[in-house]
Amino acid sequence: GGAAIAWRAVLGALVFGGAHALVHALSPRSLGAGDVKLAGSLGAVLAATGWPSVVLGAVAAALLSVALAVGGPRHPAVPHGPGLLVAAWALAVFAGPGPG
Repeated sequence: GGAAIAWRAVLGALVFGGAHALVHALSPRSLGAGDVKLAGSLGAVLAATGWPSVVLGAVAAALLSVALAVGGPRHPAVPHGPGLLVAAWALAVFAGPGPG
């Protein structure tokens, strides 16, 4: 599945990164450019493990970011990067490469 996984990774980078880029374009204050760049590369990793990982990664990253916003210090800017990294790491380690 080498070629299939590689193409899925490319599409995952475009989809996951593109979704974050769209959010950044619509509301630049809600998501930083660094988070958008990180989302593209993590989308490739998540898609390589399977499309369900992309969806689960997006949901898990959002929930982790909300948890940081609610449980953390009162600061107007909450980084989305830590949530993205933890979600992608957990899914990549525990999901493993899948059929799609």
